[in-house]
Amino acid sequence: MSKAIAQVFHAAPFAFDGELLGVGAWQVSALSPRWVEFGREVLRTGGSAFHGPLPSPFERVGLCFTSVSGPALATFSLDGVPVASSAYLRGDDLTAERQLLEMFLESVRRVDIVRKTQRTSQPFVEVFSIAERPLHVVISWGVSEGDDGSMIAELGTHFAAAFFYGRGNGQ
Repeated sequence: MSKAIAQVFHAAPFAFDGELLGVGAWQVSALSPRWVEFGREVLRTGGSAFHGPLPSPFERVGLCFTSVSGPALATFSLDGVPVASSAYLRGDDLTAERQLLEMFLESVRRVDIVRKTQRTSQPFVEVFSIAERPLHVVISWGVSEGDDGSMIAELGTHFAAAFFYGRGNGQ
């Protein structure tokens, strides 16, 4: 009998000023199967690129999602206000990941709050030195406090698990 392979991914949260807050590991088995499956279904239904509100019970949450040959970008919003921006990196194509990360960082570095609070000329640059894969890079925009902010963070983690494990591609 073969031993089941643990499904693990890493998370690298960044503050909106560009500071890396650490890198941690998530066991998919520690997450809610219900909400991982919810994420899988949204990703299956939406395809490689979509933008719009999530299904019930998360109608207030918007998701803009784009996947290009392996890696993906996602922005979660609440009532139309961006709350978190993410990059999902599987480790399949490091060149595509680097290109996606460069585009992602170019975009977020133009956000006013980043420009006003950054401590270095190259905020978020540590992302390029993180070797762990699969990797969920997430920037919290700090605009949603309390329960709503926690809910978006939890949802983002479950969507990362759904993206890395279970989109019908054996991963």
